[in-house]
Amino acid sequence: MSLMRYYPNHPARWTLNAHNAGCNSGEGSAQNWVPRTDVVEKDTAFEVSVELPGFDRENVKVVAENDLLTVSAEAAEESAEENADESGRYHRRERRLGAVKRSFRLPDGVDAGDIGATFKSGVLTVSVPKVPEVAPRTIEIAD
Repeated sequence: MSLMRYYPNHPARWTLNAHNAGCNSGEGSAQNWVPRTDVVEKDTAFEVSVELPGFDRENVKVVAENDLLTVSAEAAEESAEENADESGRYHRRERRLGAVKRSFRLPDGVDAGDIGATFKSGVLTVSVPKVPEVAPRTIEIAD
């Protein structure tokens, strides 16, 4: 085990929750698929981009609760028989749908009440604004 210095607003604070068990290898069932995610720190906010190809905006849900940001999406998965044409069958199937869920612990110093999200071209972008730093003020002592 190694020790690491604690930086409360370091991007590594965006730890994954247990809901993220799975892999991105393309093998296995839809329950093992985890959407790929980027977390970028900007001057005034963190930006979380989640790839959700094949999902509609109406089926995507973003919840911020108890310092946890959870992104979930659901789409009906077609069976191999429904999607194959009459003359063929699947030999390899890597595209996955179904339900996915990904959770992140929010870092200290963010405004969870002002989180915004957009969904465009299969990418969900969640903006998590930082709380403005409060500058110390000098207090004059009365006579």
